[in-house]
Amino acid sequence: MPDFLTPSPEGPYPDFETELERVRSVDHERLSWEIAEAFSDREMLNEGRDLLEKPEEALGRLVDALRSYWRSTLEEDWPRIRALLEGDVMYRARAMALVGPEAFFEEMPPGVRYADGLLEIERRVELETQLEGRGLVLLPLAFATPRVFVMVGGPYQPTFCYPPRGVATLWESGAGPGEEAALDALLGGRRAAILRALEIPLSTSDLAERVGVTAAAVSQQLGLLRDAGLVDAQRSGSRVYSRLTSRGVELLRLFDAA
Repeated sequence: MPDFLTPSPEGPYPDFETELERVRSVDHERLSWEIAEAFSDREMLNEGRDLLEKPEEALGRLVDALRSYWRSTLEEDWPRIRALLEGDVMYRARAMALVGPEAFFEEMPPGVRYADGLLEIERRVELETQLEGRGLVLLPLAFATPRVFVMVGGPYQPTFCYPPRGVATLWESGAGPGEEAALDALLGGRRAAILRALEIPLSTSDLAERVGVTAAAVSQQLGLLRDAGLVDAQRSGSRVYSRLTSRGVELLRLFDAA
């Protein structure tokens, strides 16, 4: 797939329209090269020829199609997806700050290994890249599971894309009847559900949707959990997220092992 369709974000909170404009404004020489590479071993589609022969017009249609698809499929659910992704970034950033880059890669899918400054990823093609001070963008993708992707060619910022923590629970509304009965009995069902949901940091509104209660009720329960030292809060941009403390993590692990 041509890389210009999926440019690495230039900041932590990319705006969708801004990202579309980056697709529209791709360098035409780069565009021609990527289209030729994408169809190097198969017959070129009419859309590919249009991008080569009439790039500005074709890019306009492409951006309009991406925007239409976004509005029809993802826009309504994006706040929920974004909360999951931002929560994963916060969790891993904290782990990296406390432990080092090894902590980031220890929960990756099979075939990903990191040690002593070398990141190895099992792929069908062989490629070696030196970052040479450019850094590496670490980008969670809600629809990548269970694969990882890399983008290291051309003018793009080197990027490693991976499935975020908790993505399997993205569309769940809470634990089912009878689950985690011991923790429910200790904390109460609502507080226990909030604690489980905070495997990834979430905002109050996202927690309310996940657990199925009002934001006011979640705020009240979060206050009690903070008093007990099980959760704390962290700001990310304009949003405030609750997250498990080390005590909260240990409590969940204790009951998982029971």
